[in-house]
Amino acid sequence: PGLARAFAVERWPHLGAEARQKLADLRREARAGERRAAHPIYGLDRQEEAVAAARKNVAAAGLTAEIQILHGDATRPLPIPVEPPGLLVTNPPYGDRLKAGGQQGMKTFYFQLGESFRRLEGWRMAILSGNKAFESAFHRRPSGRHELWNGPIKCELLSYRVGGTRRGE
Repeated sequence: PGLARAFAVERWPHLGAEARQKLADLRREARAGERRAAHPIYGLDRQEEAVAAARKNVAAAGLTAEIQILHGDATRPLPIPVEPPGLLVTNPPYGDRLKAGGQQGMKTFYFQLGESFRRLEGWRMAILSGNKAFESAFHRRPSGRHELWNGPIKCELLSYRVGGTRRGE
């Protein structure tokens, strides 16, 4: 919550000392309320540049003990422990900027993603999709759906539970 951030009010002649004291108290209170993540947090991307940028952001946030960023392909077995319960949150490519394969290539990718995620028995998933072909190619019926926007792109946040044999479970 901006614990290391300086605020302009701290330099105001009339309020500076009082503001610094109040902010110091608030920072102390916030630090006292900090807690460790209850479960491991992993980030995964197949592009080295994205992995490097994410690692830099994690370090800047002081969360290197909490979050591990890995290089990998989500359509392959995930390089993380998959014991349940777990929560997978992802925003797969929509296909807008990808040239190779067009819409058919995206459907193949979504199918492979679905096959890979079937291994996550007992997990929940939240998938932000901006491609209408996602759901049919993923071959799972979501248990929940929320329409929203990712910048100018109309998307759906789809919720899934992995397990059982019926569609949607």
